[in-house]
Amino acid sequence: LACMAPTAHTSEGRAADANAGAAQSSLNLHTLPPEIEQEIIKRDTQFVQSLLATIGYSSKTLPNVDNLQVESLSWNATTGILASTMTNSRARSSIINLWNPSFETLSDVITNLDNVYTIQWNPAGTLLAIVDYNGNVRIWSNQQKNIIDSFAIPERTGYFYTLAWNKNGTIFACAAIKSRNILLYNTLTNTPQTISLNNKSVQTIAFNSMDDSLAVGLSDGSIEIYNINTNAIVKTLSTPAPDKPTILNKIFFSPDGTTLLINGYNSNLGKSIIATRDAATGAIIKTIIETSSYIQAIALSNDGKHVAYALDDAKIHIVDIQSNKLITQFNPMTLQEIKITSYGDKEPRYVYSLAWSPDGTSLAAGLGINHIRIFQLHEIEQWIEKNITYDTYMLLKRCIEIVAAKTIKTSFTGNKKYIVNPISFRNQVEKETLIRAFASAPDRIKRFLERTTNLVFQADTANRQPQTAGAAAAASAGQVISAPAMPADTDQEEPDDEQE
Repeated sequence: LACMAPTAHTSEGRAADANAGAAQSSLNLHTLPPEIEQEIIKRDTQFVQSLLATIGYSSKTLPNVDNLQVESLSWNATTGILASTMTNSRARSSIINLWNPSFETLSDVITNLDNVYTIQWNPAGTLLAIVDYNGNVRIWSNQQKNIIDSFAIPERTGYFYTLAWNKNGTIFACAAIKSRNILLYNTLTNTPQTISLNNKSVQTIAFNSMDDSLAVGLSDGSIEIYNINTNAIVKTLSTPAPDKPTILNKIFFSPDGTTLLINGYNSNLGKSIIATRDAATGAIIKTIIETSSYIQAIALSNDGKHVAYALDDAKIHIVDIQSNKLITQFNPMTLQEIKITSYGDKEPRYVYSLAWSPDGTSLAAGLGINHIRIFQLHEIEQWIEKNITYDTYMLLKRCIEIVAAKTIKTSFTGNKKYIVNPISFRNQVEKETLIRAFASAPDRIKRFLERTTNLVFQADTANRQPQTAGAAAAASAGQVISAPAMPADTDQEEPDDEQE
């Protein structure tokens, strides 16, 4: 509480109060005993959440030279290569880009494809399955850098397909949604076989990595478990209570094979649901979300601990499955991108696909603005855990507060953007101390500070504008200066940008 002690009511104190009133955005940092400072930070359990809710995650936007729509994403669990399908629906053509883990270069490009809607790496990371508009399946070898096999799905009932690999990555299952047959293909023997669903319609499929059983989500909301060696039904998990899904859009097995994560839709109630079900009995374990919004994309992390999903409001939500706690939600698009429309002002911008990195630290999103954006989910938290001090904590808290209070405004001189009435500091020494304290911080934190304070950091990337000579001279003289104009980029916009 010492940091909030009032100024003494002396003549000097009244003068200080007057100066504070003239510069109400100034920040006064105080030094407390280290044990008290650490206790204050420790007890603020919402600090990191508040910071991330304000500034968002660090991200990288992958170039889309031909401005093609992102249909599907799949992250290679072994090599870290991200496969993305880019489609020109009018020309009915697609390309698949294979991005190196650094995302700086492409390892390969697969071309001359019809409209591709679904792709998926096998668990070993050696083969990529590709399904196109006409139900043609191609198997691409990561080792040979070429398509090594192709075949057709026997029954095509539409333009959407579901596919899955077994745990060894040798057997591939695929089907057209609403069809009555599932094709199994052995990539070692190049032999196909068909599972007949006896007049039932398939919606989605998933392999159990523990025993290679195949779960088939049917159009009535039930799930049938098949033995792929005999093509026989092992068990049927019946449709749960009337208020639960009648149509299953996506199912996942947990890594230990005991739990199913389902994404479904109840047409009677007009609600979407994400829930966990017991893989043995089919009973609902817990409901993660039940909403009238449509779930546009969903992905389960490789360790089975987190589910990411996107609703038709374009926001991405991440939930801890064990605690059923919402970890975060954020809009992956900037304010300017959301305003861009293809079919009129009321056309929403969706997230079409999601994919987790193998280690669960990053999330790839295929956006309706024809971009792929990679979000580093733990970069900011890791920096805070290792580097946060009381002074940096207090500064970030203050910046979060003024953004929430909407007291920070922006102004333009020509085409340059400036911060009006930013947080200022008592002297140049205090400023330089804070600049050094944030020197190793992620660029996203630095940008946030530049937009809310008069701190100026050296450019970390080539596309950042250098500090002007005038600003440098003002800084060296201890004057209050505005943050430098920020160049246009493809990163997320902070909430204060919405007040422009």
